Parts: sequence; structure tokens; C-alpha cells
Amino acid sequence: MDSNYSPSYNGRGLVWDRFFNFGEAIKDFSKAIELDPENAVYWHNWACCYRNMGELETALKDFNRAVELDPNNPIIFSNWGLVKRKLGLFEEAIVDYSREIDFGSQNRIKALNYWAYCFVKICKYEDAIEDYTEVLNIDYQNTHALHNKGISFERLGQFQEAIECFSDVIALDKENANAYFNRGCCYDSIGELDLAIQDYSIALDLDQNNCPGKFVNWCEK
Repeated sequence: MDSNYSPSYNGRGLVWDRFFNFGEAIKDFSKAIELDPENAVYWHNWACCYRNMGELETALKDFNRAVELDPNNPIIFSNWGLVKRKLGLFEEAIVDYSREIDFGSQNRIKALNYWAYCFVKICKYEDAIEDYTEVLNIDYQNTHALHNKGISFERLGQFQEAIECFSDVIALDKENANAYFNRGCCYDSIGELDLAIQDYSIALDLDQNNCPGKFVNWCEK
């Protein structure tokens, strides 16, 4: 390998990363950056490696540099938003996912789902519902968006709308224990106790190792 050819170090670093050999990957990305310090892709890959290692604060700094070098790259914003989401910086992550979408996300549905999830985490349920609705306009069978739209309606106290969402999930996936459980919660809240017991029972039959706390807190991340 040409010792001064930065793409080779970057390529080998990506392979090391896929093998979970993060130490070697970091060395190669570092060398690639040393040879070509203005290459945003190298900084991005370096940051992703630190993220995969769980060193989120370091990853955040490297993503920041990648964005400085290439401020219109949707992939960088996607991964930058992911790190901020993991750090609980949901409002900042919302900005990043917004930029990812504006700059032409390669996976608009994924970006919208993550964007909506961040709105849920800061209790902006109406905004989350709007984004999940956009996902469903693209893919009406997206059970993640349907389920989490139902969660958002439930937290707004709009139980009938939530029941409709969970019912749509169940129509698409009859083995979805979380949807049965959360629909049961909604029936419970509006006094439809027989229907609530029925859904709780189905949820437990489908996943006997699950517990109510885990069911009710489930939200696709």
C-alpha cells in the first residue's frame, strides 16, 4: 500500500471498523486525516468509529469538524444527529435531522422516524404525529411509524386515535405484543375494561418474558 495514499488508509479503516477492530480503524482514519486534513469523509468515518466505540463526546467533536468541511452532506448530519440523540441532546438532534432531510436524505423515512422520535422525547407530540404521518404517506405499512404515532396520540390523551393506530399495526403484524399492550392501555383509559383485559392477555401470550413496564415504554428508536 502506498504509504502516502490517504484513500487506502480510509478504506482499510472502514474494513477494520466492520470487523469491530476499532483500535486499528482509528489508526487508519487518523493517518488518512493526517495526509488529507480537509477531507470531510475521513473526519466523518473517524467520528463514526468513535461512536461505535461508545466514545460519544469525541465523536461529537469529529462530526463537528466534518460538518465544517462539508456543511451540505446529509449523511454527516444523519450520524451527527444519531450521536446527539444518544447523548440526550434531542433538540439539537432535531436540527440535524431537519438538515439531513433538507439536503436530500438517502433514507427519508428513517430520517423522519428519528426526527419524530426526538419530538416525542421532548414531549412535542403534535410535531411527532406530523412527521409520522409524513412517513405513512410514503409507506402506509410502516409499523414503526404507526405504533409511535399511536404512542404520541396516547400521551396527548387522544385514545380513540391511538387505538386506531395500534389496530392498524395489529392488522399488519398480528404478533406485535407491544401494539396489543398499548391498545389495551388505551381501552383501560376509556373504561373499556373487557377489551383491555383481552389485549393485555394477548400481549402476554405473545411475549411471556415481557413485563408491563417494558411494553408501555417501548418506542422505536
